[in-house]
Amino acid sequence: MAGTMKYWKEAATLIIAARSKTPIFSYIGNKKFTFNYQILMLQRNAKAGFFPSAQVFPGGQIDKADFSPAWLDIFKKYGNVHKKEDFGRMVSIEGIRPSILASNHQSPVPIDVAFRICAIRETFEECGILLLKKASDILPNPDTVTLSSCKATGNADLALWRERVRNDANSFMSLCTEVGGVPDVWSLAEWSNWLTPSDFTTRRFDTIFYITCMDELPEALEDTSEIVQTKWVTPLESLQLFSNAKTYLPPPQVYEFRRLLRFECFDQLYQFSKSRAYDGTERYLPVRCNLEDGVVSLLPGMYKGLFVNMKENLFKLTILRPPFYAF
Repeated sequence: MAGTMKYWKEAATLIIAARSKTPIFSYIGNKKFTFNYQILMLQRNAKAGFFPSAQVFPGGQIDKADFSPAWLDIFKKYGNVHKKEDFGRMVSIEGIRPSILASNHQSPVPIDVAFRICAIRETFEECGILLLKKASDILPNPDTVTLSSCKATGNADLALWRERVRNDANSFMSLCTEVGGVPDVWSLAEWSNWLTPSDFTTRRFDTIFYITCMDELPEALEDTSEIVQTKWVTPLESLQLFSNAKTYLPPPQVYEFRRLLRFECFDQLYQFSKSRAYDGTERYLPVRCNLEDGVVSLLPGMYKGLFVNMKENLFKLTILRPPFYAF
């Protein structure tokens, strides 16, 4: 791993937005929201070492297998990628580049591709959603973010493959070879970059967040080990469950769902993710203030805090100056 990442382990997360068959209505006071898409959330095991029982997006830690040179052969054979430029604009972004995407992993695999492979691999491990593409599905000039989908994988036993990939990340390359496809890196758009607060004394992560949009809801299956439940929710539904202490969202998830309140329409969200995909990504670091009866997390640029009352097990989003809508 990169020598610069001494205190934070590198990871990748995927926000999956899928179009709903029927509109979903929600209210904040007299304000009506109508969403025609949902976001996939995974509930972590209560015994997990990092954010136990929390509702999170799929994702996990980078593995050296994600940077394996063997990926270039797989992309060449099954993805019609013969040189770096064939990946499209994702490997030549000139906007803001956080250090996680500028570090040297001493691999011929472009770092922007490797982190997308990580997000897709971890998504498959945790919820069984497999985002692959075959050469016939890849655009001749892949300079735009495409919709993602779960393609047919022949007779491949995906349950067996999930277990194999979970035990050995190199097995993800073997899976792609068996089904004759490549990770659909073209459907992932950069979204944000989050650092775990430095007062976490055990595990801290530097995580790149991607977003992908799907035209229909795929089946999601928890792995019953790390993930105990999968749930499709609208951004507002997830925030309301959290505000009512029905679920727990880590600060980055709260922040991202607040941003997603701006997009009630699936097509609007997809077009926005496409338009900003190559503009670069800023790094965010929540600042936590430990109080006598709880913790306040200050989140970037939005004049808001996340208050956690330890004694009453109360999780409350406190809006000091709401950027979009207030609870």
